Amino acid sequence: MDDEWREDFMIESSDVSIDDSTWNACLLPKLDDGCPTTDTLQLAHPTLSLMDAHIVYIMGKVDVSDEKALVLTVDMANKRLQEVSVYDAERIVNDFDYAYTQSTISQYFTTAAA
Repeated sequence: MDDEWREDFMIESSDVSIDDSTWNACLLPKLDDGCPTTDTLQLAHPTLSLMDAHIVYIMGKVDVSDEKALVLTVDMANKRLQEVSVYDAERIVNDFDYAYTQSTISQYFTTAAA
């Protein structure tokens, strides 16, 4: 078995499609024609999904001083933007020095009976 890392998917950001099934696409900046776009975002911190080998999360801000950041969920296999989420980013100003991180810890939580 080959355990070495290998590059499977490589895409240009302009190749990533945004369509009607992209969840929360309305949060993206708009072009003059009203279409959502990622072209005006400053992107940083691509993070591989812990659950799906084809998914990459990318943080984006229109301006580095914005107090909110977008996290884009990109399906690399299908070259498609799946979801856009908004997060507080007050501590991530003037630079992308600090980033989000992901964890699988939530799979260990149980719902307690109230």
